Amino acid sequence: MDLIDSSLIQQVLLRPSFWEARKHSLSVQQLSQALQELFQKAREENPGQVHPRAPELTLSLLTTMYNSKGTGFLQLMPAAAALITLSGDSPLSKYRATKRLLLQSKYSSKIHCKYSI
Repeated sequence: MDLIDSSLIQQVLLRPSFWEARKHSLSVQQLSQALQELFQKAREENPGQVHPRAPELTLSLLTTMYNSKGTGFLQLMPAAAALITLSGDSPLSKYRATKRLLLQSKYSSKIHCKYSI
């Protein structure tokens, strides 16, 4: 994960196709596909430096942490926050990215509440 920065994590995990997952849950399969894409981009930027099993091992870590009941679904925001924490960014960049993530989550919740009445 040290070859991946938080902006790439946000680019892959917080794109519009995952918008609904912010409100609900993300399937393990969806997260697996996102991790494959994330590590593929890291491989392109750093040839030969990304472990071939990185997506699989990262998925295993996230599912162990956030899918302990074995439902096959995870909340997107905690998973994204964990990836940001594990990223290769400086502590200040991680803090800023996590704060942005929190603000996006609160903002999207307010919009959802406003329009679901």
